[in-house]
Amino acid sequence: MLVQPLRLGQLREDPHGEVAVTRRFGHILRKLPLTRSAYQADTNGMSGIFYQLDKLGSALNASEKSHRVVSQNIANVNTPGYKTKRLEFEQLIQQLQSSDSKNSAQEPLPVKDLAGLVDRVDGNNVNLEKEVAELKKNALEFQAFSHLLASRVSTMRRAISG
Repeated sequence: MLVQPLRLGQLREDPHGEVAVTRRFGHILRKLPLTRSAYQADTNGMSGIFYQLDKLGSALNASEKSHRVVSQNIANVNTPGYKTKRLEFEQLIQQLQSSDSKNSAQEPLPVKDLAGLVDRVDGNNVNLEKEVAELKKNALEFQAFSHLLASRVSTMRRAISG
């Protein structure tokens, strides 16, 4: 196969082959695979930042919904027959990322009753101390996600402004 000389950084595709030939380092020819697959997110470049922003936004949304569930447990600490509930965080994040924003408001939250807790005489099993600890833990997670998101946005601002 006769390879035509290329200018520095120029790319030539072989119409019958699976590789592209480029001349980047003087006389050394490098072969790069041509991809025929669907677009895949670049997690290293600018689209990686958008991917991270999307993930962090979903994590913030899930943390906020978890906060609501724990707050509901605290509000029902004296309700007879009420059972402690927990939000399944990983399932909610998958649900938020797989559906568009219009459908996510209509889908039910993946909430389950906690098993193995001691019921009081009235049938309620909410432990106020555990719920307050869970609320504080969730607040720390929310704070961490929001700081990461602010950091990513700050990085984008610096990149745009130069």
